[in-house]
Amino acid sequence: MEINQKQDAIEDKLDAVEKLLRKKKLFSYFKREVEDEIIKCILIKEKIDEKLHLLGKFAIITNDFTLDAVSIMRIYKTSGVVEH
Repeated sequence: MEINQKQDAIEDKLDAVEKLLRKKKLFSYFKREVEDEIIKCILIKEKIDEKLHLLGKFAIITNDFTLDAVSIMRIYKTSGVVEH
């Protein structure tokens, strides 16, 4: 809101909005539209849904191609005991 209230040119305001979104790592989650000299940030629901779907998931990567998924998980789960 504060950016829209500035007396700067719309291009400068749009640059400021994009810079803020990039700084907060939100740039790809919003479409920017200019309407009547007002910048609107519209949430891209598909991007949010995709992020929520992957939240809390991670990949376990190994270069030992002889292991199956169960063995990799067993080794990973017991590695905490060794590290502790």
